[in-house]
Amino acid sequence: MDILPSILDLAGVQRSGGSFRGRDKAIPRGHSRKTYLESSHRARTAVHGEDVHVHDWELSHQRAIREGRLKAV
Repeated sequence: MDILPSILDLAGVQRSGGSFRGRDKAIPRGHSRKTYLESSHRARTAVHGEDVHVHDWELSHQRAIREGRLKAV
């Protein structure tokens, strides 16, 4: 959910609601990761170590995150 806000921020496009062609637009959720992506010190600002693999996803409003054998839904 942070991908769209990050891309918009990197492109310099403001997130906004309102309407388009008579239909309401949703304001994208999430937070921009622009500062992290532009950081030259990404290795020191990593959330997890290299030996930890965390995967998360969202599909049709169903969310989960998995780390090793652990899974939270």
